[in-house]
Amino acid sequence: MSIVVGYVPNSIGRAAVLAAIEQAKAFDVPVVVVNTDSGRGTGAPDGPALVEDTHLDVLRRTLEESGVRSEVRQEPRQEPAEALLDVAAQIGARCIVIGLRPRSMVSKLLLGSTAQQVLLHATCQVLVVKAEAGPA
Repeated sequence: MSIVVGYVPNSIGRAAVLAAIEQAKAFDVPVVVVNTDSGRGTGAPDGPALVEDTHLDVLRRTLEESGVRSEVRQEPRQEPAEALLDVAAQIGARCIVIGLRPRSMVSKLLLGSTAQQVLLHATCQVLVVKAEAGPA
């Protein structure tokens, strides 16, 4: 069993990874970080983006310094919810950790919600975290 965490290179993604590390330590299981660009490329200003090498190094260092076993998977051109659910099913995840960002009702209605899709379709527990207010 593992903890699967969705990661985007922002404060929400960092909060999700830190929460996943806490869960992994509590249950002595590895963390699998899933990063996707949902087919929009790295230029998506407000959505998922593949982690650039410099951010990937910081992410890996954070995971290494935490002492948890970990793996980072990048899933280009795959929708975030689909990628998280696929990886969780493949590895028999104990839990999926996702970050949550505020969205307007219209945005949720028109675009759907990764969090909603994961919550509705996950076959394991889901932990939803919010980034702390303040500088990113």
